[in-house]
Amino acid sequence: MSSEVINLDSINRQNEMETSEYDLSQTRSSKVKRILRFICTKVCAGIIIVGIISIVIVCVAFLVSYENETEVTLTVGVLKKDLSPEQDVWFKKGLEDLESALNAQINTKKARNVIMFVVDGFEPEAISLARVRKYGTNGTFTWERFPHLGISRWNNRLAIGTAIFGGVGAHTGTSGVDSSVLSNDCLRLADDRTHVASILSWAQEVDLKTGVVTNGDIRKGTTVALYAHIANDSWACPSMLPDQTQIPGCLDAETQLMYELPGKKLDVIMGWNAVEAACDSEHTLQKSWEDDDTAMIIKSLQVLTTESDGFVLVVICEPTSASATGNDINELEESIKATMSFLGNSLDETMIITAFTPYFEQKQDISEDESRDSLIYATGGYSVYLLVTQEGIYNETYTFQDRWHTFSATYTIQPS
Repeated sequence: MSSEVINLDSINRQNEMETSEYDLSQTRSSKVKRILRFICTKVCAGIIIVGIISIVIVCVAFLVSYENETEVTLTVGVLKKDLSPEQDVWFKKGLEDLESALNAQINTKKARNVIMFVVDGFEPEAISLARVRKYGTNGTFTWERFPHLGISRWNNRLAIGTAIFGGVGAHTGTSGVDSSVLSNDCLRLADDRTHVASILSWAQEVDLKTGVVTNGDIRKGTTVALYAHIANDSWACPSMLPDQTQIPGCLDAETQLMYELPGKKLDVIMGWNAVEAACDSEHTLQKSWEDDDTAMIIKSLQVLTTESDGFVLVVICEPTSASATGNDINELEESIKATMSFLGNSLDETMIITAFTPYFEQKQDISEDESRDSLIYATGGYSVYLLVTQEGIYNETYTFQDRWHTFSATYTIQPS
């Protein structure tokens, strides 16, 4: 009997041990399953989140690349039918122009240097004819490929030089003075408050190098407004001043170029009738250069870029005959090409402007207003700001007098 009891007890203990081991095994298995479920949940959630983020990034990237401030900036594929060769050449050219415009990079670097090509009296018809003769119907001049374009409106009653270089409207026949000075008004001219400072004066005030190059008479025309303040454009030298103007403060253009600021501080002066006293300066080039515009400009740049913190160079291009010819335009083209080649790596920090001025016939009676538009082309550092309003909208038409002073004083004439 006792033996049977003992066997039953052993069996019970064995059953209990097996039950305990089974429960432990079940517990471990349950824990492993919970861990596996947790890991699977995490992995699945991670995959879903990564997938959603990837989709969002792709969508955002597509939208950003396709549209930026409501302007299309991505060239999309174009489906076209088979075109004849005569049509296809224009179709391809249109797509090339579109792609070039869409991929244009706006240079917002601060302009360290400024080069202005002011082209006097070149009518659009003469430029168009010269372009066709040189490049054919599909060609363009170098300046026509500049990224920024504006239209300037001129009036026959206003002094062009003062408007361009000083940003102030003044009476035609005067230079470097405001509209309070009438023709031959020497008494009013003696008041310094009537004098209009030019872009060269602003440049010299911040210690930039300055230069003037012209293929015309440096004492006459548009150039005079850069350095002089006169009430009659014919006052080129002392002998041309009438007797009634011999009062203190009423000086001719030549005298002001030699003895007054900014003329006497110019680093480069080149043009017809450059006065002998000015040519004694080591920074001034002799008359031997004046027959070759490109050579004059390159030599000027060599002077202005030597040990320089920046410079302003103004190049005045005048027709070599009574009317602008293809040769004049072609010479301008070569000069601009040579300038850009010389600048090399500093081109992106140099603002280059090509401004065309219209030709107004000289009339005794200017009581009747006559207005004409001309084009302005700009490239290089900060050039975008020359042709943009404060709201960031491009102006197709604006008055030079309204824009130039702000452009020159605010954006470019600042030392680095």
